[in-house]
Amino acid sequence: MTTGTQAQLFLPSSVSGERSKELKPYFHSSKTLACIVKMTEGKVTTAEQLNDKWLQTLTMFDKLIDEQGMKLRPLRFLIRHIVEQGYSKSLYVGTSLYNLLISLPSDGRIDYSKTLRIEYDQLTQKVKFSYKDNSVDNWNEECQATEAIDMFEDFLIKETEWNKMKQRHANNR
Repeated sequence: MTTGTQAQLFLPSSVSGERSKELKPYFHSSKTLACIVKMTEGKVTTAEQLNDKWLQTLTMFDKLIDEQGMKLRPLRFLIRHIVEQGYSKSLYVGTSLYNLLISLPSDGRIDYSKTLRIEYDQLTQKVKFSYKDNSVDNWNEECQATEAIDMFEDFLIKETEWNKMKQRHANNR
């Protein structure tokens, strides 16, 4: 069972004081979190809002795995990686059932035209990646659960606009 303390480990160091108090209920609730922050396409967003959405998604996956016994650990590992790398401040996350939908905002606004879908097939124990970009062909790959983070990093390198985001974070570390 996930405790509030474990979940709080993922609060960014920049979150303190009143902001920390605002987020604490999300990490102490025993109910599965659905969509706490609603963000619609075209909505202006900040790095803090994007990061908060990732933390909420991480908490939701913690609860699905720890309290409901769902076999979604590979996705949770990937979410943690994205938060730890700081990509969570530049990427929007959504979910569809138990799949991750990761979009690259454009000009500080939510934009679904560049969305990476990541799903974990519990039967085959494979992670499936599919990318839809309105300007290029679709990209589809599949890998073993243990290779999901590497596949995600490879995707960031290969896709030009996503690579720019990755480089910004590398330069700020």
